[in-house]
Amino acid sequence: MCKVLLADWVFLRAARDIEPCEELTQFYCDIRMPVEMRQKELSDLFGFSCTCPRCRFELQLESPSRDASLDASLELWRRFYSCEVPLVHQRFA
Repeated sequence: MCKVLLADWVFLRAARDIEPCEELTQFYCDIRMPVEMRQKELSDLFGFSCTCPRCRFELQLESPSRDASLDASLELWRRFYSCEVPLVHQRFA
């Protein structure tokens, strides 16, 4: 899907046919940012907190009251969705 902004209008163009009642979503910010940064940006710029499944999941993982067995999953999640380029930080350390 591509997005074009024109004054107060937003035009979206789908890359494929959309089924009736199919949900469309868009990102308001860079989804690679940590959940706390995304939530702050959404609150500051758009006045809402996101409650999508991804944000709820990440907030649950970041919660201090989470089950300790989730720690390994959280580390995998952070590495997978990180903006960090693998091994580059080790070469320049």
